[in-house]
Amino acid sequence: MEESIFLSIDEAKRGLSESTLKHLEYGYRMFVMKPAKDQDFFEFAMTVLRVWPFIIEKSEKAKKDRFCYTFRYAGRKLSKVSPKLHSKL
Repeated sequence: MEESIFLSIDEAKRGLSESTLKHLEYGYRMFVMKPAKDQDFFEFAMTVLRVWPFIIEKSEKAKKDRFCYTFRYAGRKLSKVSPKLHSKL
């Protein structure tokens, strides 16, 4: 698990769902997409491909640290989840 990175979808309207927070608590390294109400498979795939270089870059910088980044459906930018959240876990 130390080197594994998980790509997840979180449908919570605000913040992160409890299941995502539990994964962080257990030390998972995660990239979480916040989906739109209406989405199609092609745009979903294009979203992941657009952020993929950033996912690789962030993963290499934090080799064994736990982290969580979110990105929006059809987005291009990763947002780091606050370390304050990590300290609460």
